[in-house]
Amino acid sequence: MDQTHSLRCKIDQLKYPMSLAQPIVRKATIHDFDKVYPLLKKIRQDRADKAYWQNLFNDHWHFGEFSPGIILQSGDEIVGFLATIYSRQYHNNKQHTFCNLSSWIVDEAYRSYSFMMLLPLLKEKKIVLTSYTSNDISYAIYHKLNFQDGNTHQRIVYASPSLTHFFNADAYQIIVDAEAIQARLNEHDRQVYVHHQSFHTQCYLITYQNTYCLIMGERVKTMFHVYSVSDCAFLQQHLGRVRNQLMHQMQVKSLLINENCLNKKALFLSRKVQWGLPYQYKTQDPDIVDPSPVYSELFLLKM
Repeated sequence: MDQTHSLRCKIDQLKYPMSLAQPIVRKATIHDFDKVYPLLKKIRQDRADKAYWQNLFNDHWHFGEFSPGIILQSGDEIVGFLATIYSRQYHNNKQHTFCNLSSWIVDEAYRSYSFMMLLPLLKEKKIVLTSYTSNDISYAIYHKLNFQDGNTHQRIVYASPSLTHFFNADAYQIIVDAEAIQARLNEHDRQVYVHHQSFHTQCYLITYQNTYCLIMGERVKTMFHVYSVSDCAFLQQHLGRVRNQLMHQMQVKSLLINENCLNKKALFLSRKVQWGLPYQYKTQDPDIVDPSPVYSELFLLKM
């Protein structure tokens, strides 16, 4: 063995000691936050305050089997964490349990054990697993685990300079008042709306005759990012006529919308784009296609 190779082996042993014990995997509890926090603040150094990350450890939606995440633990030290954001959502009038995976971080010395953290979740066949903010590594891992791609493309919708948007403009109403919104929503949509009020979510209710569409998202500079749409069919039918009125209310110049919310149809004065990695999801129910990130870190953490 030459001296260079011998030195490299010694360096590797310092970085990854041979005595490194295999860690255990367990569900996190709300009492683990203080030990997990040092890991979490490495994810976003611009948001290192405890109150920000505490959102992952609060049972906001009173989920009975709530657990804030999966923990990788070596001795008394927590060396890895994967947030699990649980919710119950309705698809085709049937209730499903969702688990959104977020904020996955593992100490470098224990990266080879990362996959162990997914095993308890993969065994839960009835749960719909989702990931909306994957990085390159987690996206590749989920892809190998047969997660499907969701919103592969988005559409930027611009205001219309023509006079056509004035036709029937009085037939539409954009409601932003919380009490007025709740008064118009059905029971399910009202619950979703109420669940997101504590996160200062920006919500707009478009009404037309006896129908409506609740839009939730975030304004980023002069563009509104639409994360959730209560009625895609409504949006497909009416957005062309109401977009100027909506953007004026939002104080933006454009909308960014998941193409699936528009049935992948081109819209006058819009542009198809691909920003970031697609949403991912894994389910055994063929009726669930491209689920919305309505219960996710996009709202909890504004990621």
